[in-house]
Amino acid sequence: AFPTDGLAVLSVFPNIMFALVFQSNFFSIYKGLKKSTDKRMHVASAAGVGFSTILYIILGIMGYCLFGG
Repeated sequence: AFPTDGLAVLSVFPNIMFALVFQSNFFSIYKGLKKSTDKRMHVASAAGVGFSTILYIILGIMGYCLFGG
């Protein structure tokens, strides 16, 4: 059900990084935090990137299972 070529799997990571581009909202997110500090922004960024990555991986697996390679 899944691809066996490791290079094909790794080739999608640039697409994931491109999908996670949220630099234009960085300062508005920072200013929107209560008691904004660098540590809180780091945690907020990590949570956003982690959640988005997990969501994209789940949707990618579902799409591959439904429609194939």
